[in-house]
Amino acid sequence: MTRAHTTSAMPGGSSSSTPCAFAWRPWPGGAWAEPGKRGRMMGGEASRGNWLENYLTKVRELALRPGAFFATHPVANHYAESLGFLLITASIPMLIYAVHTLGAALFVTPLVWLFVCAGNWLWAVYLRWMARLLCKKTLTTAHAFQICSYANMPLLASWIPHVNTVTGIWTLALMWLGLTRGAGLDGVRALIILVIPFLLIAVGGAALFTWLTTHHVMVDSGLPSQWL
Repeated sequence: MTRAHTTSAMPGGSSSSTPCAFAWRPWPGGAWAEPGKRGRMMGGEASRGNWLENYLTKVRELALRPGAFFATHPVANHYAESLGFLLITASIPMLIYAVHTLGAALFVTPLVWLFVCAGNWLWAVYLRWMARLLCKKTLTTAHAFQICSYANMPLLASWIPHVNTVTGIWTLALMWLGLTRGAGLDGVRALIILVIPFLLIAVGGAALFTWLTTHHVMVDSGLPSQWL
């Protein structure tokens, strides 16, 4: 690329030609672009054109080498990349459902997006809080959201019948790897962090089941209502 030159008058009628660093160059199709901007625009178009390739590369790495993926992947400072990966992952099963339901599943896709994103964000907040409480580690919400988003990669198989238990365990395993390899948390404490919500749900469910069973027995036995 050659620099543009400007001509300026000199005393005595002479003139000199000096390079101009801010010259404009013609853009294909008749447009004009500042030097350097063309490269940035072409790079942006290339990155947008390779989004599918980037997504498939991440899925492959998460499936084959998840520990290395979390250890080497840059820590997120924003939500855009993680959110995009999560939305694509949640959309693919819905497209498969739409084929089997003649498009009816597409109407609930926005609700699925909302549910998945809200649940992912709540998990991220929980992980940030527990990492600081148990491990004395500073984990940003954006980084925790990134770990949760990539750990939800098994959602791609959620359309297969009778595999929800397998995908759930797989997701927790990826989340554990993300916390240990990506965030540097202790393995045992990271496992405790992931198990606590399920223990609370189990205890709460058992207490509710016991209460409902006792209530049903009291009603059937004709005990006074003030005992219920």
